Amino acid sequence: MHKKLEISLTVGIALIAVTNSVVSAELPPACAQLARAYDICTRDYLEFVALVEPASLPAIKQTFKEGDIGGMWRKAMRQVGAEKTAVACASSEVKGQFISSLSGLPVVMGFKGGDGRRCAQAISDIR
Repeated sequence: MHKKLEISLTVGIALIAVTNSVVSAELPPACAQLARAYDICTRDYLEFVALVEPASLPAIKQTFKEGDIGGMWRKAMRQVGAEKTAVACASSEVKGQFISSLSGLPVVMGFKGGDGRRCAQAISDIR
């Protein structure tokens, strides 16, 4: 009985590892980098707002719509292809829009006594 459980656990762990690597490998690196920055910045900002201005949290969540940026790019990959999606994510225009839209979050957190360093680092990691 222990042998069957051990085999099942080993297979389960292997499937999880393969699934995780496939999911992260789905997005082109430039798209994954932008999605990572968006996720870090919005998560940190929403957690900060929940601590200091909980009454405004629903409206702010609506602003971000807690979007799945990675899902948006996976959809684009299905519609226009992986290469065109990768080129778009790597373009100066798209990166500039992301940096512009996210760069205010660490500043706001800093002015209100929060810590925007993770967000600022994720933004500066965009290449």
